Amino acid sequence: MRKNRFLKKLTFFILLISYSSNFAQQYHPLYKDPYQLKWVDSIYRQMSLDERIGQLFMPYISSKNNAENKAKIKDLIDRLHIGNFFFLKGNPSDEQALNNFIQLNSKHPVITAIDAEWGLAMRLDSTPKFPWNMTLGAIENDSIIYRIGKQIGKQIAEVGFQMNFSPVVDINTNADNPIIGNRSFGEDKENVSKKSYMMMKGLQEEGILTTAKHFPGHGDTSQDSHKMLPSIHFDYQRIQDVELYPYKQLFDKGLTGVMIAHLKVPSLEYIGLPTTLSYQVVTRLLQEDLGFKGLIITDAMSMKGVANFVPSGIADLQAFMAGNDILLGTIKIDLAFQAIKNAYLNGHISEKRLEKSVKKILMAKYWAGLTNWKPVNTKKFYPSLQDSLLNQEAFENVPKYKTLSKFFIKSIGSTLFFSSL
Repeated sequence: MRKNRFLKKLTFFILLISYSSNFAQQYHPLYKDPYQLKWVDSIYRQMSLDERIGQLFMPYISSKNNAENKAKIKDLIDRLHIGNFFFLKGNPSDEQALNNFIQLNSKHPVITAIDAEWGLAMRLDSTPKFPWNMTLGAIENDSIIYRIGKQIGKQIAEVGFQMNFSPVVDINTNADNPIIGNRSFGEDKENVSKKSYMMMKGLQEEGILTTAKHFPGHGDTSQDSHKMLPSIHFDYQRIQDVELYPYKQLFDKGLTGVMIAHLKVPSLEYIGLPTTLSYQVVTRLLQEDLGFKGLIITDAMSMKGVANFVPSGIADLQAFMAGNDILLGTIKIDLAFQAIKNAYLNGHISEKRLEKSVKKILMAKYWAGLTNWKPVNTKKFYPSLQDSLLNQEAFENVPKYKTLSKFFIKSIGSTLFFSSL
């Protein structure tokens, strides 16, 4: 009798653990395995306050593999405990060496990121380049985009990165858009959603963290957020139906991250704050209404869309309090670090709020395999036969009638498209 009761209890707990694991995996895009949460809790408890705050930043760094640049990187790691880095343009061998240097000189794992929407060639010289998204958006065979995503993911990992600022899910409904254009998969929300998912799936299957951008939607504006704060004047329902549509589709399929744009959207933020600094947008809309649990990253805090609005340091503090996890490319990182630390010590930032973001970042590092990190092998990159065949297949699968689209022609350029055929 006692044995039966014991077996029943044991079965119940096994089922409960199994259910909990499945539940977490299904509803948290950064969930990997049951040990992950133990690792995250353990690392978080070991961290000092400064180490925790350092996890919130992702500064831009030079890609030069020289003593001066290494000293700057080591200073950021030793003094501010920076937990993430984004590389500027360079060459693959230097970035391989620097990626190894960063991990070897950090107490805790570090995420390094690249902006490789159409492959490493977007940032690194002498590396493979794939068609821009507008071309891929015209392809009817979605498996090609998936295979390109996997190939990009493999190459990103070979250089030592764990994150790609991709896919672009902006819907290009404004042919005069100066910043999105050919970076978008097109003007149809269903097609953009499908193509974005294929790119995301390919990248994430290779262990690369993805960040869909630019939330809540940068596709229908004629202004560039690098130079000013663009305005989106659509009503709430239109934004829900169009701009947010691809995000909703990707959230259901395990998207690991979202990048927040610097936009003025009165229907979402009535005070007039840039969306990056808006609690209404980052927390209420993205996390509570849409239920997103993955990483949330700001667009570069050095961009005029936010830098002209609020001084550096204060802007970073506001962005964090709005609900962002990682602050990208802050202008004055020491000032921003101290602003967040002071806000925590003064009680304006709760322990619960800090813990939420830091643990999410640690979950992402575990997801990306950084607990089992190994140095990358430095090597030269040459376009492979597979790269050439994928490019050829992509262009061959664009139906000729698609070139009649005013968005396709304006964004890609008819000369580029036809010469590629």
